[in-house]
Amino acid sequence: MPGADVRAQRRYSQDIAAGTTDSAGVVAFRDLLTGVYDLSALRVLTPEERGLLPSGLADVTGFAGAATVQLGAPQTPVMLPLFTGRRGGVVISEVYFSAPQIGDNIYSTATYIELYNNGDTTLYLDGKLVGAGPYWFWDFGDTQKGFFPCSLTTQWQNDPDGLWSPDLLRLPGGGRDYPLAPGEAAVIATDAVDHSAIDPRLPNLASASFESVGSADVDNPSVPNAAIIVQEFSSFLGRGVTFISPLGGIFFVADTVDLTAVPWMRPGSYNNQIPQIPRARVLDVFTYKATPEQLVSVGGDRYCQPFINEAFEREPGRFFDGHGFYGIARRKIGTANGRPLLLRTKTSSRDFERVDSLTPGWVR
Repeated sequence: MPGADVRAQRRYSQDIAAGTTDSAGVVAFRDLLTGVYDLSALRVLTPEERGLLPSGLADVTGFAGAATVQLGAPQTPVMLPLFTGRRGGVVISEVYFSAPQIGDNIYSTATYIELYNNGDTTLYLDGKLVGAGPYWFWDFGDTQKGFFPCSLTTQWQNDPDGLWSPDLLRLPGGGRDYPLAPGEAAVIATDAVDHSAIDPRLPNLASASFESVGSADVDNPSVPNAAIIVQEFSSFLGRGVTFISPLGGIFFVADTVDLTAVPWMRPGSYNNQIPQIPRARVLDVFTYKATPEQLVSVGGDRYCQPFINEAFEREPGRFFDGHGFYGIARRKIGTANGRPLLLRTKTSSRDFERVDSLTPGWVR
């Protein structure tokens, strides 16, 4: 594909080789060190190109692909497939997943996930599921409760039929109680309070659309509560679901599901049975890994391959670098009918970017 932006990043390095494919769809990177590289390509359609698409493809915004490759001397030719990216409807538009150090304490309850209507018709959030996907993306061996070697967990982590969710919320509503108009955003908060009173760099979530309420939580009476369906790992002293997973994570939003009709299982020493959310019900996924510096601090790269089945996602972004005040936002690629149009190619490394200012409830 001509005009695609191609990037190659060596494992444990922040250095990125970048180039644009020529008229034959080829780009060459010279003088690279041998090693393992994360390779990705993105071709965003221009407004003029989108205007030429037939009606059945009017929601196509671009093409993307990713792969992990071993580069050796003298040269390594790589054929990288690109897949069609579509606008979607309800998408994850921003995530705050940090637990910064404030004074002597770790502050972990300001996390949130923001949803955005990237389509052209009003959608309803009633009954939508928001949760974490499988946590079996890291090879823990047999040493930690609830975690296992990749050799055992790949069957679940790479399941093409659905996402096994150990931490899951269901939004309230009877069907049409919580509309989300095109271009509008909704925030699901751990705690719907003004966290900026603790530190001005933290978000004010007092006007969040929904909040997770735990056993030892202060409930904001003006913010509807999201029901906790299952909570295996993300609780912090009874404060509800926190959207934090330090080594990496998978977050998703899905259409409502009859959870009595889906598979459940209790893996190993888990405390709870966990459900499989069917692939056909999953609307959008965001995935991330730790940065190279963070990987060094935790003793190296032990990610399982694949991180997630490519039916859901093709490459996580290297976004988590510890405990900070930054957010991760979906990239804006233009406007549609005067509203922000966000990139969605199921390639989080390209769809999302780090932002230093948190804007819950507002898409930049």
